[in-house]
Amino acid sequence: MNKKNIFSVVILFLILSITVGFSAFASEMSIGKIVADVRVKKDIRITDATVTDGKWYNLDAFNYDTDSILFGEVFYELDDFVSVNFEVTNFGNVEMGIYDIEASEGIRYEITGYELKDKLCDNDNNCNLGSKKIMNLKIYPTGDAGLYSNISVNFDFREMHTITYEGITNNSYPTEIISGGNLNIDFTGDIPAPLFVFSNDEKVSSSKYSYSNGKLIFNNVTGSLTLKTTDSLYNIMKLSSNGLDSSVDFSVASSETNGDGVNTFSGTEDGQYPVYYYRGSVTNNNVKFANFCWKMVRTTDTGGIKLIYNGVPASDGSCNNTGALSHISDLTYFTESSSILGAIGYMQGTVYKHYEKELESQIESYIYGNDVSWDGTNYTLLDTYSSDNWSEDRYILATKYHYTCFNSNGICTNVYYVTDFHKDTFAYYLSLSNGKILDDVKNESFTNTTDSNVKKIVDNWYKNDMTTYTNKLEDIVWCNDRTLVDGPLKSKDISADIDRRSNYYISYKRWLEYSPSLMCSSIRDSFTVNSNIGNGMLTYPVGLLTSDEVMMAGIIDSYLTTGEYQWLLSPSDIDDDSSGLFFIRPNGELAENYTGGDRSIRPSISLKVGTLITSGDGTAASPYIVE
Repeated sequence: MNKKNIFSVVILFLILSITVGFSAFASEMSIGKIVADVRVKKDIRITDATVTDGKWYNLDAFNYDTDSILFGEVFYELDDFVSVNFEVTNFGNVEMGIYDIEASEGIRYEITGYELKDKLCDNDNNCNLGSKKIMNLKIYPTGDAGLYSNISVNFDFREMHTITYEGITNNSYPTEIISGGNLNIDFTGDIPAPLFVFSNDEKVSSSKYSYSNGKLIFNNVTGSLTLKTTDSLYNIMKLSSNGLDSSVDFSVASSETNGDGVNTFSGTEDGQYPVYYYRGSVTNNNVKFANFCWKMVRTTDTGGIKLIYNGVPASDGSCNNTGALSHISDLTYFTESSSILGAIGYMQGTVYKHYEKELESQIESYIYGNDVSWDGTNYTLLDTYSSDNWSEDRYILATKYHYTCFNSNGICTNVYYVTDFHKDTFAYYLSLSNGKILDDVKNESFTNTTDSNVKKIVDNWYKNDMTTYTNKLEDIVWCNDRTLVDGPLKSKDISADIDRRSNYYISYKRWLEYSPSLMCSSIRDSFTVNSNIGNGMLTYPVGLLTSDEVMMAGIIDSYLTTGEYQWLLSPSDIDDDSSGLFFIRPNGELAENYTGGDRSIRPSISLKVGTLITSGDGTAASPYIVE
């Protein structure tokens, strides 16, 4: 190789060396069109140390390395010291600080020019990529006078994390913290309520920190933090969600391992407004609105917030009501007579009563049929079976022979439809006339023509106390789902269960399966004000909760517990001659029984999407305030 070529190679090597050396301090290196990320993330070292003063015995033993200053033999008397000026250089692109300094046993230290846990920066406030910080270290003996050998002072360098604030005015709050440090903030002015903490864009569980009365305590911070507040009730629930509820077991009570807190209802997560709901004995879902106390239940798929009534605020503005104070009425029946087929309706239609017939003393044979014909005067049973012993024959009759005249010729002006076969001495039935069959009876019974007793009370309360707030409420479906899913009332061809009641509504089926749903099966049972989204039968946008929502909240001892019985809107079943409806027991347990029982009433409303809070943290002492 000639001299010219050798010279060219040397020049090229020097250029590459300078380029690579420079790039150690740059965020990127670019060669042609190739961009390589060569960031040095963490690289901080002690780069110089000089003894400047003090009692010294063996100067040759003095040294330092990346994170330690090492001494040989020093000190004779207790008031002696050694002073060292030292330099720290941050070669990385991560801002760093000194978390702690550890000296050998029997030694204490003082450092000037720096405060522990602060960020290390040079005089021009450069804090990484070659920045240098010069400090002074003094060490003193703390034990007996004499010679100390092999002394070391070790530095614990750690990354600095940022603290940012969203929706919070920073009144001189810290903006940085060293890794492992403890964050304590006493908020002033507009105290954030609520407050949510995110670390590296992941929401931090509230069990990792405490926040009350405007004071945040977060120990052992290990990442950059963002502190957020929110002014939307929907966002409060969204930010509080533990995630999808796919692992929640609705058959048992809520617990720390079974969905306590806020959950996202599976199947709604991809919608514009996923549904979030409270579960368990939560204490931070209190709202004050329209001069009443409420409990937040869940969000709606339109972004609203469903609330349940919880009484009148105390004189101090708190909302801690239980018992009768949580309800708008004394104990009352849902429908005066539970023996009516349509008794489970929030609104009801034609009265078709359940009857019972004693058959233990039956003498003549009775004809039963699977179907009937009508000639304008009389019914005639079709596809028949004759029985003279109800107790024995009911096993066959229950399979499909539900129509009867309770006579031996199978012809009658009024025909009877047997709905329950499980008693060996009684048949329970409906009476049909004028050519009507089972489907006609159900349609007429479930027509929305007459208000139930509960609806009258709810509407009267709303009329007197809530009409001025209607513009703040959304019109949603209040589901009184009267869809039958099993038993003779569903179809003349369905076999009845001999061993137990057999006429179930769809809410009862979901209860048996512990599988709550937010769907309503029919428009007829979807009670709304606007007929574009439901049946349009309501005057006011108010209703009751469903059994599904109680399952979601927790089937016992949830935030819905008041110590009183509470009506719900979901039908359960037909038990002999009584129509059943779901309710909440005093201990919060979900149960069902006949509609003629005495229960209390807690209305439910839904605030519109975007509803804002002005103050409060959701506790009973400081409920969220909605103007």
